[in-house]
Amino acid sequence: MDLRNINNSLKKILRKRLIFLVAFLFLLIVFMNSVSPVGIVDVKNEKGRVTFFTYKILGFYLQGLLKSEDIFGIKLINFSVKKSTSPLLIKYRGENLISFIGEDSVKVFSKEGNEIWQYNLGNNDYILSSCAGDVDKDLTDEIFLITGKRNENYGENFIILTLEDGIKLKLFEEMKVFNPWKVQIADVDEDENLEISIGVYKKAELHPVMAKRPFIYGLNEGGLFPKWRGSRLSKPFDDYVFFDIDEDGKDELLSVETVKDGKKITSAYKWKGFGFELFSESSAYDEIDSIVKEEKRVLVRVRQGKVFSWGVVRPVPSGLDVMAVFGSNRAYDIQVNINKEQEKWPKYIEQLNKMKEKFQNMKEERWKSNFYFGWLWTLTGLLKEYGEGYPSFMRNTAWLDKSLSTALGSWAQLKHDTILYGKQSGAEMGGGEELTDIKAYVEPNIEVYDKLLWLTKFSRVNLKERGMLDAAVESKMEIFEELLQFLINCSVKELRDEELTEDEYYRLQLFGGTLESLTASFAGDGLRWFEITSETDKNMATIADIHTIAPNQFGSGGYFEVGVGPAYEIYVVVPIGGKLYLTRGAVFSFFEFVSGKRLTDEEWQKMIKEGKAPERLSWMKSYFSKDKMEIPDNNRL
Repeated sequence: MDLRNINNSLKKILRKRLIFLVAFLFLLIVFMNSVSPVGIVDVKNEKGRVTFFTYKILGFYLQGLLKSEDIFGIKLINFSVKKSTSPLLIKYRGENLISFIGEDSVKVFSKEGNEIWQYNLGNNDYILSSCAGDVDKDLTDEIFLITGKRNENYGENFIILTLEDGIKLKLFEEMKVFNPWKVQIADVDEDENLEISIGVYKKAELHPVMAKRPFIYGLNEGGLFPKWRGSRLSKPFDDYVFFDIDEDGKDELLSVETVKDGKKITSAYKWKGFGFELFSESSAYDEIDSIVKEEKRVLVRVRQGKVFSWGVVRPVPSGLDVMAVFGSNRAYDIQVNINKEQEKWPKYIEQLNKMKEKFQNMKEERWKSNFYFGWLWTLTGLLKEYGEGYPSFMRNTAWLDKSLSTALGSWAQLKHDTILYGKQSGAEMGGGEELTDIKAYVEPNIEVYDKLLWLTKFSRVNLKERGMLDAAVESKMEIFEELLQFLINCSVKELRDEELTEDEYYRLQLFGGTLESLTASFAGDGLRWFEITSETDKNMATIADIHTIAPNQFGSGGYFEVGVGPAYEIYVVVPIGGKLYLTRGAVFSFFEFVSGKRLTDEEWQKMIKEGKAPERLSWMKSYFSKDKMEIPDNNRL
């Protein structure tokens, strides 16, 4: 036997197999680089879950589903060379269903992956765009379509399909003169009614050239009616979606636009009553070929050089993260169960729990080691839930949210790195008619007053030891300490169902004036509130940027601002002497938002004065009245 021939044969075989393996790996890499998701929806059922997907593979679009209990049970639904839509998660009488929109048909599947209904267009019509939403608030989504003739870039018709034991035609409107090409559902003005946006290609009166434009419509029994048919966006755009990127309860418009050098950017617009206002732009990319809205995020596919990559909105911190770390179950609930931060950033809960454990294990000595930690320790008293023994008004979500907002407002002032601000008082130091029958009530939060009392004493002692406290300021701090002890004493009596004395009621009448005297005096001995010359110092609104946002696919970067605005009036029904009284007081405000520049207090106060402050955070709705109410003009409420 010739061993040399055998070795040569083996080498040839190995060489061929190696070449085959390299070629296979090369084709696999090419294939994988040619696969990109258009949309994926995961739905749980009693047997496991079903994944509904749309993928672009080597220029073709595949729609299908995969059942978790059968890893080989991939079912293809539609195959197209035309761009296909993501699977749509739709509601039918409160239950989840999934719809696939093909080139000329609509198919609806159960959460188990079984086809239950189908609707075919016919007449050689073609579906250019689709979406779903419950515009009539009947717990069942409608399906919205833009249809036209095949091989045309623009459509001719707007169609609404309804799900009523099948798929039925609800509305048909001919829109050929508008050249419609896209349809979306959004709530741009937070009025709890969904608007319909139709992308059109036409001239406008103020911009008489053919261009893409996002029109906004409402829907009533008579069909579509226009809410905004403005001229255009700030730049020519290719595509757009609506998504609430800053979680203010209103959907923003995110567009893919072309700049002068032919590169692409993404821009974000906010609805401003009548039309959209640009508030953010991204860096320029060589190409942006896709913008995809998913249930909890928006993805863009960008190209820089020869490399394509998918991007998602970068995480921005929230004051709620801080309060959740400090032990607020309500803040944790809002972030995890309402805002669902973990679906945007998978490691959110893991990182949050690590920080919670760190602070929960912190000993009291550490909390009391300096003024900064002492302030934070004081705020933790606002975050607990109240049980039996406390008044009923303190044992509900609205009060919990109010206290959470108060803690956030105080934290924002701490980040601002300034301690005291002059706040306009609700009462003066005597004068006028003496009111002897006025009742008053102290929020019985003994823990907060006790911690604040410690913090004030701690500050006074340490400042004095360092020679940084003169006799006048020391005297004022001692007066404040005595006020805090007074609040503690009143709280104890209230929790024991003991009515306050006439002297205590009278002192509470003067409480606002006492605070005014203390805060104003820090600007100069003997000064009154109205004698402070600096308008900025007289205004309680303050702002601080706590996080710098790097440029990303959705914006050119910016600054995450936290701030305090004006005080709000609060009305509370409280128990006094066996009766219920409607009382009026004041409550902190809190704002957090992304700004394109670092704001000064003066700029922030000007924004508030001109009505340009951002909307309140959506979770604050629990303790705000939806309607404006006339404030009583007497002193007995």
